[in-house]
Amino acid sequence: MRIAQQSIYETYQFQLGKITEEMTDISEDVTTGLRINELKDDPVGLTQVLSLKSNLSELAQIGKNISTGRTWLRAGETALSNVQDIITDAKGIAITMKNTTSDSSMRQVAAEQIKGYLLQIESLSNTTVLGQYIFAGTKTDTQPFALDDPDNPTTAAYSGNNDAFRIKTGKDSTVEVGHEGGAIFSTLFQTLIDLKGYLEANDTSGIGTCIDSLTTDFDRINSKVSEIGAREVRLDTREKIITDLNLRYAENRAEIEEVDIVEAISNLQATQLAYQAALASSSKIMTLSLVDYL
Repeated sequence: MRIAQQSIYETYQFQLGKITEEMTDISEDVTTGLRINELKDDPVGLTQVLSLKSNLSELAQIGKNISTGRTWLRAGETALSNVQDIITDAKGIAITMKNTTSDSSMRQVAAEQIKGYLLQIESLSNTTVLGQYIFAGTKTDTQPFALDDPDNPTTAAYSGNNDAFRIKTGKDSTVEVGHEGGAIFSTLFQTLIDLKGYLEANDTSGIGTCIDSLTTDFDRINSKVSEIGAREVRLDTREKIITDLNLRYAENRAEIEEVDIVEAISNLQATQLAYQAALASSSKIMTLSLVDYL
């Protein structure tokens, strides 16, 4: 009889332990809002969730890249638009000073204006975004341009490289958001330096040659501004794709990982009732003695 009673006790102890474990698991589901809290809950599901988390993390980084890239592109567009305005003003001065009605003293004053434009171009060519130079190619920590003498500039040295800075917008895709400053500014600096020299020398013929050069510089920069606009469109398109993928991955993750709270609470309540019933039943059985069977 002792062996039988011990066996009954162990059976009820096992059942109570099993119900307790089930109740603990459901309570954790309700508390966390997740049905997968550890590997044993759903090994296959957990693997899928981890993969989706990795995808979401990668998309988040690409989203940050796109935001940074858009900032770079807009900064470049603003800088180059200001350069275009300066070229337009410099060209207007050149046209006026080429005219025979202008005299030497007037051209000397105009030369000072051109020097001011050179300093402005130098500043714009060294535009930064969060401390990084956008016209230095991939040498973003290096100031790309420097005039040899701010008071009497004769050359402008370029210290960047010819590889445009890019951002990653996908597993195998990138977009240029930085610029090869040498290709954009070098001839413009030389044109303005030459124009300044011709104005100081009162050389109307030389001034005339700079007008065509300024037109070429303007057209080149205008083409660059158009390229920037096209790249912004690419980033906008990619951002929409990223947003859609984020939503899809998040929904898939929720379907696999998250618990139906209403259903979980209902299961918890049912398990609690089962636990209470089992506890009451085992308590009653454990209090019986051999006298109760006589």
